[in-house]
Amino acid sequence: MLETLYLTKSKIRRKLLGFLFSNPRKEFYLSELARLVETSPGNIQREISRFVQDELIQVKKKGNLNFYVLNPRHALYAEIKSLVLKTSGIEAGLRDLVAKHKEISFAALYGSFARNEEHGESDIDLLIVSDKKLEAFYSAISKLELKFNREINPTAYSPLEFRKKIDTQDSFVTNVLKEPHRILKGSLSEFEKRITRKS
Repeated sequence: MLETLYLTKSKIRRKLLGFLFSNPRKEFYLSELARLVETSPGNIQREISRFVQDELIQVKKKGNLNFYVLNPRHALYAEIKSLVLKTSGIEAGLRDLVAKHKEISFAALYGSFARNEEHGESDIDLLIVSDKKLEAFYSAISKLELKFNREINPTAYSPLEFRKKIDTQDSFVTNVLKEPHRILKGSLSEFEKRITRKS
């Protein structure tokens, strides 16, 4: 039902919602959204009008400009956000990206984004375990940052380095594993067992 209402109707709708839910609480004016989503102001206006009527998007007037921002009080906000981020938002983009890079054995989102506490200005924290250098991956991340207007903060370890961090109870890695995180690729089961033994 949600997918039919919010995602499958048009490519522009998917791009718009993917962008907005990747930038929660951030306000945009119409022509700015059109430029960032790479479509015409008319197309954006049609989609925005539907979401304003549905109360998924709020309008805030500042001077002569209308600014648009997601309404977190919408009854289906959490469900729509989860669906959009997994299919059209920056989480989906990162999931697809790490899947293409075979050298990455594990990747996870952590921090405020994984806790659903992020705002439009916060970084998106990404943990990566890879047995090779990641120059091409970092280049691709830059393109995602431009697409979604968000800064991605990757932290990378080799498998050996990551296990050593766990075995020495490194505070950063321990917190990442114990706090909420969203796995994009691989499994944490092996690492979580090591954490449990050390706790």
